[in-house]
Amino acid sequence: MRLEFFVSLLAILALLAPGAFAQQPNDIQTSFEFQDSDGRFIIGDCPGCAVFAGGVAAAAPNPQLAVNGSNAWLVAPGSTALITFEIPARNLTFLFKDETAAVQSVVTLRDVNGTVLQTVNGSTSGPETNGFTKVEVTGSSAKTVTVKHNSTTPTPAAVVALENLIASFNPTPALVVVDSFFFPRFADGTFGSDPTNTFITEAFLTNDGNYAEVRMSAFNDQGQPVNVMLEDQETQNGTTDSSFRYELQPGASVAVRTIGLGDGSLSRRLISGYLRVEVRRLEGQQPANGGRVEGTAVFSRLQGDQVNQVLLFETGVPATRELANFTLFLDSVGEKDTGLALVNPPSSTSTTPNRVNVTVWDQRFEQRTASASFDLAPGQAVSKFIWEYIQEFGQNILPDVIAALQNGRGVVQVTSTGTAPLVLRQNNPFGVFPETVPTLTSFPVIARQAPAE
Repeated sequence: MRLEFFVSLLAILALLAPGAFAQQPNDIQTSFEFQDSDGRFIIGDCPGCAVFAGGVAAAAPNPQLAVNGSNAWLVAPGSTALITFEIPARNLTFLFKDETAAVQSVVTLRDVNGTVLQTVNGSTSGPETNGFTKVEVTGSSAKTVTVKHNSTTPTPAAVVALENLIASFNPTPALVVVDSFFFPRFADGTFGSDPTNTFITEAFLTNDGNYAEVRMSAFNDQGQPVNVMLEDQETQNGTTDSSFRYELQPGASVAVRTIGLGDGSLSRRLISGYLRVEVRRLEGQQPANGGRVEGTAVFSRLQGDQVNQVLLFETGVPATRELANFTLFLDSVGEKDTGLALVNPPSSTSTTPNRVNVTVWDQRFEQRTASASFDLAPGQAVSKFIWEYIQEFGQNILPDVIAALQNGRGVVQVTSTGTAPLVLRQNNPFGVFPETVPTLTSFPVIARQAPAE
């Protein structure tokens, strides 16, 4: 049986699970009475949070390097530590102290534009308890605190200690959409006459920028919302909906998956479509490092009942953004076939169809083999093998041309006003498992085109 391409790419990426934050973030207050030696941790509920990097929360080397309790945030010789507030702190106070005079630390506070708000030199005998020095800013919107340990002398390994940090924030800025991408196909459930043939999808999202709210919406090929059952792979909690949300702290990731329930009926009939992922960040606070949320989905085909399932294949599917012009490689020799899924992004302002042109060339890019054109309405998606596009939408296509596309190689160029593409090559040999095993491979989409002469 030939695997239909419209189920062959599963981008479940239904990543996002519920969670809303207050308009007024809670204050942060810590004396670091916990152990964290990884060099990076977060205190508070993002976006009302602080990210600590470059130091460790640990027991102070001597009692004079702590104020409340026995711990502090410690910065080692030659190191520069950084505190970053996702929302700039309106008011901020903390204490710090050099263990010895050789440390010569410098603390620098900056606003969102990198302008220095305050610079304070470290001391072993400040005016506060145990010789600490107090740093305080009010109404200045502090974005970062840099703690620089200027001594590189390893012995003695004197440290900078930071204690009693208190930060308060302004109300949370509005979240605005800064990016969107797609998984042009997802599928979940059983297909064909054998109820043990099952598709599931996993999705992984990673945020390498600052705080982000990520929302995923599932649609069928007509652009209508469709419900899907997603399970968080860490908590194993499942939710059925057509829209999901996760709050991703800086550097955080999330992994979810469908579990093969399909439409929820006893027969677990296959559901399929595409997923749109929208990334929201705090207004006016885009990542300075150019960071963004990226995603990968893994599509798996299983054979057997719930107890004795065998994984026949799986393939990774990268997130894809809109492209107006792109190129792909066609490989449909023998039992292989190449499929293309396209999503015309939904629009709230336009009902104008998107004209898509598909042109197939020979491998040497010397001869145009065939072409086809068709329209996609806003929010509409389509997925077919390359030869199916030519057969259905081409003009005056001879049978031998279709036969050549079903058993040949070439170059395919696609132009439009912008679609989100996905390319898969499947190898579906005739026969049954375990004598033959189908496979599925994602092919790259090349975001440019060679000029045709």
